[in-house]
Amino acid sequence: SSAASDVYKRQVYELIEEHLDMERRLELMKQDLVVQDEATLPNICHILDPDNNGYVQALGLLDVLRGLKLGPDRMACYLLFDRFDKDLDGKWEYEDVRNLVNPVKKDYSEILAGKEESKKKLGKDSMVLLNRLLRSYLDMELTNSINRTKVDKMDVKKMFEELDMNKEGFFTLENIKILLKDNNVYTQEDDAELLMNRYDRGKCGRVTPVSYTHLRAHETDSYLVCRLLLEKKKKKKK
Repeated sequence: SSAASDVYKRQVYELIEEHLDMERRLELMKQDLVVQDEATLPNICHILDPDNNGYVQALGLLDVLRGLKLGPDRMACYLLFDRFDKDLDGKWEYEDVRNLVNPVKKDYSEILAGKEESKKKLGKDSMVLLNRLLRSYLDMELTNSINRTKVDKMDVKKMFEELDMNKEGFFTLENIKILLKDNNVYTQEDDAELLMNRYDRGKCGRVTPVSYTHLRAHETDSYLVCRLLLEKKKKKKK
């Protein structure tokens, strides 16, 4: 019925609004971090990869985060790790760390890209900002995990078809901007870009039902536990 469809859409947009609020806060934290002189990608990579392996795996990230006194909840760590392990190879490499800290806003993204390698290590202020960003990511991923249980009760294909007014089978950046405006979602500058940055996992400029369900499949507890066990097994063989 039309009434049921309206309620369904409202539930979806409430989740989108909550998600956008969290993404906005992360974006501001990233901007605060990258304007610090010594906050270069090599310096940030060194914090996350203290042994200079050229990559960090999920168990290594968990150790680093615990060393930074961030906790964290183990599941939150693996959810965060999976978010930026774009190619699902079980490693964060240089580009994955860039995606972690790179602001969407072009002016700030260019600041990070234009920095030369600093001879200085991350100072106290930069470490506070990095820790705050990582802590917020961890909290956000746990919140999103809870919200996904709400979405799991919905039919994702049906949800996508309800939102896909042009029946193209995908959303572009412009589609998302129109969608948010037409459905009275309170938006700020770059909000559509924040959503694309989150859900366009392959960076192809489109979000499809597969994009979302593929992402969700890699964020279940059972999947993450399997990855953890495999990583432990590999470590024992070395």
